[in-house]
Amino acid sequence: MKKLTAVLIVIVMAAALALSSFAVPSVANHLFDKQGGVDNGGKTWSVYGWIVTDAEITSVGYILDNGDISSYKEVVEGIENDTRDSDDTKKFQSDAYRDLALEDAVKNGGMSGGIGWDVLRAYRIQIVIDITGLAEGEHSVLLCAKFTDGTIAEAFRNQSEFTFKKTAAGEQTSDGKGASTMYLVDFDSSDETKIEATGWAGSTVKTVKLGYKIDNGETKFDKKYVKLIELDENDPGDVAVINLAGQYAFRFSVNFPLNELPGGDHYIKLIMVDEDGGETTVGSGGGREILLFNYETEEEETTADTETETETETEKDTETDTGTAPDTAEQSTTVTTEAATTGESAKNETKGLPVGAIIGIIAAAVIVIGVVVFVIVKKKK
Repeated sequence: MKKLTAVLIVIVMAAALALSSFAVPSVANHLFDKQGGVDNGGKTWSVYGWIVTDAEITSVGYILDNGDISSYKEVVEGIENDTRDSDDTKKFQSDAYRDLALEDAVKNGGMSGGIGWDVLRAYRIQIVIDITGLAEGEHSVLLCAKFTDGTIAEAFRNQSEFTFKKTAAGEQTSDGKGASTMYLVDFDSSDETKIEATGWAGSTVKTVKLGYKIDNGETKFDKKYVKLIELDENDPGDVAVINLAGQYAFRFSVNFPLNELPGGDHYIKLIMVDEDGGETTVGSGGGREILLFNYETEEEETTADTETETETETEKDTETDTGTAPDTAEQSTTVTTEAATTGESAKNETKGLPVGAIIGIIAAAVIVIGVVVFVIVKKKK
């Protein structure tokens, strides 16, 4: 009996050791500011956002085209901790750092995802991959992070794998249309009488015309309201935009007097039109956010108008769930919003990575078998 008890104790200790030695660090929550996409005129593929984890990250990188763990390529090493005052991530340059202000926002927003506050760490991560040397066709990217114990796991929970297509001219097309890469509203003087703003946007193909949609209506074109402005390669400011958003970047201006718009609460989306007539919403291919201008005007209170407004508001709530412009300076607000919808704590699904989860299951099975044997022997006694 004593021998059997000793054997069971050894089994339990071995199982516990296996579980602790092979456990994969948990990435509890994350948010993409920009979903992965081809940019910089087809020269790079990039993604950026933040993650919350329970272990210290020492490097971030990627595995290309379903390679094995040995093909992991580090793009940011020796990540510095406690960099509350770090600069925002730079375009077309890989970057990663721990952000204490973000950690505070995650805790205040209830987004720890089950991770204890004493071990919670929040990182901002941007991975930029040079794709100029890749062959034309479909490619895949698996975003990874290396932790202090040497474990390499998917960086963004179970959403770390992306696919993209490289074409001969560096253009990324989908159903005969281009993809939006990034945008920025650099001037906004809107008030209670008008929507007035300027900015720039990028695309993977040349935009020949810029239109707009009110809510989900048809695309309209009126230069009095929306203008497409070609960039001047001799202007230093325009050159900076080209370097940032690629060769197909352009500027835009928006000017909508509210008294010329339908009454009620609505939104306006900018629509890019390419040479083949393909339409793409600005921001739709550059992240989870779409460029929206919301407005509200006086509306006569009638039964019909009230019903219309209610329907429109429902559509608006669904459409604008994607958020606001992807400005890294506004992440604290985004964190709080995400907390309302994301409270789960999901562990990484490691594709071709350490098999800690499998070992854990086997160890647990050994424990169960040991207990059953103990009970049977005891009954026989």
